[in-house]
Parts: sequence; structure tokens; C-alpha cells
Amino acid sequence: MKKSLYIFVLASFFGASQVQAQKEDILTDENVLIANESVVNDGKLNFSPTFYEDGVVFISSFTDKKSKVYDGHISSQAMMIKIARRGTDGKLMPPEPFAEELITPFHEGPLTFDKIGEEVYFSRNNYDKGKLVLNKEGGTGKERALQQIYYAQKAGNKWKDVKKLSFNMGEYAFKHPSLSLDAKKLYFSSNRPGGKGGFDIWVSSYVAGEWSEPVNAGDAINTESNEAFPFIHADGTLFFASDRSGGVGALDMYFAKAMNKKGFSEAKNIGKPFNSENDDFGLILDLNRKNGYFTSARAGGKGMDDIYGFHSEEKIPFSPEESKQSKAALCVLAKADNSSIEGATVKYVNIDNYNITEMGSDASGSINKLVSSENVNILQLVTDQPAKVLTTAADCKAPFVVDEGSYLVNVTKDGFAPKQVILKVKKDKDLYEVLMEKMDGKVEIVGLISDDKGQPIPGASVAIIDDITGEKQLVTSDPSGNIAYAIEPKKCYTIEVTKANYGKQSSKVCADGLVAPITNATTDAPNPTAAATGRSITPNKPTAIPVKVNMKQTSSPFVEGQVIELTNVYYNFNDATLRPDALRDINALLKVMQDYPEIEIELSSHTDCRASDAYNQNLSQRRAESVVRYLKEHGVATNRMVAKGYGESKLRNQCADGATCSEEEHQRNRRTEVKILRGANNAQVSVLDNLPEYIDAKPGTSTSYSNTYASNDNKHTSAEYSNFNGLNDATASSAAIMNDNGLSGNFWVVVGSYSNAQNATEQQLKLLNLGYPETTIEYAADVNTNRVVAGKMSSMEAASARIKELRAKGEKGLFVLRK
Repeated sequence: MKKSLYIFVLASFFGASQVQAQKEDILTDENVLIANESVVNDGKLNFSPTFYEDGVVFISSFTDKKSKVYDGHISSQAMMIKIARRGTDGKLMPPEPFAEELITPFHEGPLTFDKIGEEVYFSRNNYDKGKLVLNKEGGTGKERALQQIYYAQKAGNKWKDVKKLSFNMGEYAFKHPSLSLDAKKLYFSSNRPGGKGGFDIWVSSYVAGEWSEPVNAGDAINTESNEAFPFIHADGTLFFASDRSGGVGALDMYFAKAMNKKGFSEAKNIGKPFNSENDDFGLILDLNRKNGYFTSARAGGKGMDDIYGFHSEEKIPFSPEESKQSKAALCVLAKADNSSIEGATVKYVNIDNYNITEMGSDASGSINKLVSSENVNILQLVTDQPAKVLTTAADCKAPFVVDEGSYLVNVTKDGFAPKQVILKVKKDKDLYEVLMEKMDGKVEIVGLISDDKGQPIPGASVAIIDDITGEKQLVTSDPSGNIAYAIEPKKCYTIEVTKANYGKQSSKVCADGLVAPITNATTDAPNPTAAATGRSITPNKPTAIPVKVNMKQTSSPFVEGQVIELTNVYYNFNDATLRPDALRDINALLKVMQDYPEIEIELSSHTDCRASDAYNQNLSQRRAESVVRYLKEHGVATNRMVAKGYGESKLRNQCADGATCSEEEHQRNRRTEVKILRGANNAQVSVLDNLPEYIDAKPGTSTSYSNTYASNDNKHTSAEYSNFNGLNDATASSAAIMNDNGLSGNFWVVVGSYSNAQNATEQQLKLLNLGYPETTIEYAADVNTNRVVAGKMSSMEAASARIKELRAKGEKGLFVLRK
């Protein structure tokens, strides 16, 4: 924004020379995607967006002849208010004038609304009964109609009762209001007396039906320079702009965290990519801190001030303290002598949100996973990005800047055997090491695990079994469905691939180059042996042996009555349009609808308790319809979808009217869910055993039970299986299966549950070595554990027999799930 604009329109007098040097506290986040909202920008002044209903309201130069006022200071007509709705792609659509009854021939804006869009506060040149009100400006004595803050209330479709707030002073400027979430604090910028210098941020409190005398926001915010364009976020963070020295460019954006009743923490520059060498101001940020808008005069725009939108896949941390990322290094070393390995390729993906044996992918390579939630009948659709790739440097290190959690890491390097590990990343650890062995005569196999349609299957559990010794090694297919492993020369191996909802598949591979499928084995089929194949070994020995395993889907997770929670489809207040962060989950749902053309769904939308029942009902219906509209535009037939708004009738927590809740708790109620009206098959799930889980118990250790047994089978009640406290594993297991022989269905024999995926993998390997090749890992999100399943039986008798076998071999933590 040109400095002259502040003189007349905003009366800021920003003009101090700027220091370009970066300071250490200037933050930078290169993972934020910023785009010019080119449809709303026209080469003139477009600035200060604020959220409103299904888009934004912003300030723009007059584009019609209604205003005869021409401001020579900015070479533009006066400023007016416009509104731009968001399209289904998340981008702003062509703008139009907003609320003709608020627009005068003079300068208007910026604005701020209450959370349900029924009250508005806005800046305007001092104006009364159609005329400007001139006052001698404090400090200059010149007569000006300086900006003041006004209020209006919505009645029907019109804004009425426009009033100037009582704390305004005609000889000083009051502008850029921002209303707190609870509508009890109003932040603004003013050069009124009592400030730190120039323009300061001030705050007024709503007490007993009136706005109080403003209070300066304090030394943590204000300086001798100019502070303006405040925005108070729902979490209490204050964003504003300042021309103080030491910024990235001219007018820069800053933030300060709320410190309970002690004001704010020291303000910090939010850095690049938000700030540039030119003016940047007017930032707004949605409730989840993933999407927003701001104004910039940066190079590459349309000419003057432009509105930019931004988006991040993760919550944007505006300080190092907020970040969960571990800025560490991953070092790849040779196992023989611990020497550095340069040029190793490292691929990694976070596996915290899903079980590595049950991942699925869409056409773009993103990972989609359906996991159980708090309720056994509710699933969460979890999405993640494809694996990220690093290359180690001469000192063996590669930058491993990731969030805390568990990561599946695959490392490859010519001359070394491929290595796969699971790393547990912690914020306070700065170095992780992976040891690799030289090939030394070994032969590499490279495999692709895919479905019967040729689509890659990530997260498949691949057991590589030495046909002579019976030794088993486990690897997991990566997000592209690939595996890599080194086998010994002059040996043959059986490769067994398992994955939930797919039939087990086996192949044979020999170091001399033979690759052949064996059978589509069922979970009860015996393990094929080398002798059973009866085929000769080809003499040609390739550098790397390709192995392709095709798996056929045997069942679907989508059954009638099931509910899928779209974990990233949230909304701002009074907003029914899809935000950019929601499209990832919606596109995953689109892939489900395309892959299973027989299923029919209800899109249900829910609000929090704030605002009236009727208002929330209408808003939730609009939100559900926005998802249906998006899916329809992408080819899903309308007769497969029903849009249903539930308003606040189905809250997920205690946050009803009158309850005191955090913004995060209210956010959990603003959600979109998918209910399966017609499933892909008739499979039903019932829990046959609800004994408590093992949490982080290492394989071979035991944990006593503490809860009562409960059955969802109608033949039994929890009372039949009560008083399990303190029972040992044998007693509990016996009780879990008593009186159920004769039941039919699909029964899972569970041998321990672990929140740590590595512990579950160790238990799986132990059971494979005990002679149970069908052992899989099934993730249960309702208790956040990985269940090790040593067999999926067709009868309770078979499950009972398996439990007795395992108990005789010393296994503990046994129970049965009926699927």
C-alpha cells in the first residue's frame, strides 16, 4: 500500500526508512502455499479481507461511478466494501458490492463481524447525515474527516442502526477494528493521546452493554513506530502490521501470543513467505490455523495492493515453541566400520495415524486409511502425503525435519543391501542412525505389490522366508507399493504377502533369477514349500530380480450403517464452503465413491451449540450440500448421496448451551461425516471381547486385566462376563470363549495389543516363527493400539482351538473379536 494512502484514508503517516536485515526471531515456513487471488484483484487497491459467510469481505477502490470523490493522494476513487464467495475449488470468485446500505461516497473499511455474522464493526470517514464531519486533527491542526469506528446490526438481509462508537474522538483516527471471538474485546489502531508513538493498537472491553474507554495494548505490541491492522484470532493470538525497523521489508506483519490476563508475549515478525520486501498487512487466519488471507504489494501482483490466499496441510506454527518438529539429522553408516555413506536415498512416511499393514492409496499417491474411532461403528478417514525423499551428504547426514512420531524409513544405496526401519522421532533428539550392510554376493529383489486392477498397495506386510532354514524377515511395501530386500546367493525364498481385506498371496524367488507365483492362499492354507513347486532354477543371475505380486480384494470396509468421519473437513463460523484443507479428505472420499460404485451415502454436517437452533440447522444443511455439490461436480451420481444437516442436535462432547469450553472443544462439533446407507457388501462387525488392551507391553511380558468383559452379541450380556479384575490370561481367555462354540462368522484371535508399532511387528515376527504365517497387524484407533491377529477363523470352535494352542506355547494377552 502506498504511503500516501495512509495519509488521507488511514491517516497512519507511515514513512520511516526500513531496515532490510533479518533478525533471528523472524520466523519462516516454506511449507505454506501462497497464491494471488487473481479473480478479485484488478490492479487497483484491494486489501484487508475478513471472513464472512462463504467467503471474504474486503476493501477495494470504487469500480463504478457512485462515488464522485477522487482521492488525489492515492490516485483513486474512495474505498468501498466488496464481497467474494469461495468456489468449490477453494478460490475466491468474482466480487460484488457488499451491503449497499453501508456504502457512502467516501472511504469505508476495514470491517469485522461477530461469529454468526449478525453484527459488524467497520471504519469510515467521520460522516453524519450524508456529510463529512471535519475536525482539526490533533498534532497538525488541519481539518479532516478522520476515520472513526461504526457499528451496525443485521435485520433480515439489511444492515441497520448504524452508530458511531462512543469512544471515538473526531480529532484523532480510529480504524481497523477486530472483534474477539466472544465479542467482549474490540481491538483497533489509533493515534489518540497516551500511545507509544505514531499509531498504536488499542483495546476496548464490552461491559454492561457499553464499550469501555480504550486501553493501550502495551509495550509488547506497540513501539514508537506505527502499529495497525490488528486481527485477534480465536486462540487469543494477536496479529498486526508495523513499520518498525528490523523487518523483512516495508510494512511487515507480526504476532503476539495471549498471556492469560497478563497481556501479550513480545511480538515477533512472522517472516517469509508472509512478509516480503514491500508492504504486507491485514492477515486473517481460520480457526484451525491452516488457511487464511492477507494483503501484499509484493512483486508479481496485479499492480497495487492485492489479496493473497494461503494454505498449509498442517497447523501453521507462528513460533518455534509451537512446532512439534524435530530438526534433526538422519545419518546412514556402513555396519562393518561405521563409515559415512554418501548419496544414500532415504524415503520416509509417518505411520502414526494408521497401521502399516492397512494403508491404501489414491490415484495421486496420497495414502488413505480407514481406522476405527471412539465408537466401534465410526471410522476416521485419515490421509497423508506420499513418502518424502532425502539424500545423505558426505558426512552421512540428511536433514530430517519432521514432526514427532513414528516413521517407516526405507534406505537404498548401490552396493548395499536395502534397509527398512521404523524410527521413533522425539523433539529432543537431534541425530538418528541407520546401519547398512554391503551386498557381498547377495542379490537384490525389487518388488511391486498391487491389486487386481494394477493399482499399488502400500502398507502390505511382506514375509520373506528362507526355504532351507525357515527364517522369516518382514518388510512393508512403501507408499508406492514397492519393496526392496537382499537375499543370499544359491538360495530360494518364499514371499508371502498379507493385507487386511485382501487374500494372502505367495510367490517364489531364487537368487539365480527364478520368480514364480505359487497360489492365492487363504488364511487357513498351509505354507507352500520349495519342494512343492517342482521347477528348475534358471542359470542367469540378474543384477536385481523383479518380483510382482497381485492381490485380490476379498472384502470391503464399507458396510451399511457405518459412519466415516472426515477428519479434516471443518468450517469457519457462519461458513458453508469447503476450505482448501478439506479438499484432501473430500478427494479421498471421491476415490472411495469411484472405487465402490454400489455404495450410497448420507453426508451429514454438524455445528457447535453457539447461535440459535434454527440458524445452526440451516447452516449445517448448507454445509452438507456443499460436499454433495463438490462430489456431483466430479462425477458422483446424485442418487447415491443424501445431504443432511443436524445442526447442534448431535454434539460430540459436553459443549452444549451454557457450558464453558475451549475453541478446540467447540471445533470437534463442527464436522462432516459420511454414513453408509448401502454398503459394498453385507459384512457386519461385532465385538466379541472387550478385555482391556496391552499398552506398550513388550512381547513376552504380561499386563493384568482391569475392565469387565462386554459382548455385542445379543445372546450374551456384560453381566455374564463380569468380575474379570485380576484374572490371569488363561482364566480370562477361557471366559472370553465360553458358551460361544456354535457361533458362526469371522473370528479374529488377538495375541496382544501395542501402541508402539515396532512392538507389534516384533510380536508378529515371533508368531511367524512359531508357525502361524497368517499373522497380521490390525490397528484399533478407539484404543490407539496395534492388535496382533494370529488367525481369522470361520468358527468359534477354530478360534478356541487356536487360543489353546497359543496359550500352551506361552502366549499371553489372548482374546477374540467377532467380525
